Amino acid sequence: MATWAPLANNARSVISYQATSESAPTLSTDGLNLDSVAGFVVHIACDNGYAFADPTSTFIAYRYSPESGLWARASENDITVGSAGNGQQTIAVSFQVASPRGRIAHIANGVNITGGATPLTLRYLCNQLTGAYV
Repeated sequence: MATWAPLANNARSVISYQATSESAPTLSTDGLNLDSVAGFVVHIACDNGYAFADPTSTFIAYRYSPESGLWARASENDITVGSAGNGQQTIAVSFQVASPRGRIAHIANGVNITGGATPLTLRYLCNQLTGAYV
């Protein structure tokens, strides 16, 4: 099961540890809180000595609505390793936030790693609407 925790020394940024295949988020505390976030970068890394081994590997995006209390698929925010990330240990994708509320989570979905299934680390680094790092 994917785990989520605050990233050290950052008010809003989070870190997630995931296996190469995970289930959809279920908790209202999963993912990244988007309140007052203007944008963020997701850095996705394999363990040292490993690399992404399939350009079609995908991290499925989900959005959480605090009004409904439900997670929903957000396919427009999916992350695919792609040909540029294939063979790399780390990929990074930037997002602008059009509606800074609710939460977002990217979940590993059959991600192929050299050497088999190793843990993945997702770091969400955020900028606040005022431009400060959070």
